[in-house]
Amino acid sequence: MKRTILTEKDYNDFYKAILFGKIENPINTSVKRAYRDLCRTITGFSKNDKHNEILYNAIKLLTEEIKMLICSKIEQQGFFDEWHKRCCDELIKVFENQKFYYGQAQKWINMSLKYLSMIEHKSVENIYEYFHIPIDNYIIEETGIKISAVWSRITDYSEYLKWQKEFRTLYMGIPLDNEFKLWLKATLN
Repeated sequence: MKRTILTEKDYNDFYKAILFGKIENPINTSVKRAYRDLCRTITGFSKNDKHNEILYNAIKLLTEEIKMLICSKIEQQGFFDEWHKRCCDELIKVFENQKFYYGQAQKWINMSLKYLSMIEHKSVENIYEYFHIPIDNYIIEETGIKISAVWSRITDYSEYLKWQKEFRTLYMGIPLDNEFKLWLKATLN
């Protein structure tokens, strides 16, 4: 019997290529891929006259914010939480007259960081433990943690942050590690 010469790294590289394509800039690639996870929730955006300009500015903003985050010396959850709130606020501002909610902003930011940790974990290793988890229907159902609106329509950042804190209390350890396992469990069952 002949055995494969492929390694675990070969398989992982293959999966990354399927999910992300060619990766020239890991942060930018993560931000663009994460946008695909929420774009269907932005009602009427494709018909917005400034669609391309808004999207370009949002991607640029989020890419720059994540670059700054990676270079910062975050050593407490509160510092990350402050960065996250500011980043959500700035992202919402970029969308100008287009309705864009905290629920959508959190999903974009959190999925960008999750994807970046998958592509190039070394770049986020020192701050990974502080990341928020992306809130979506799978995670809400799997955790049973209630929220007042559909995840994409969360309008109150304090409610969003309360949800994150409740998750951290309910699931000990690194939040994104727990989210990975919960999401897989929810989607594979």
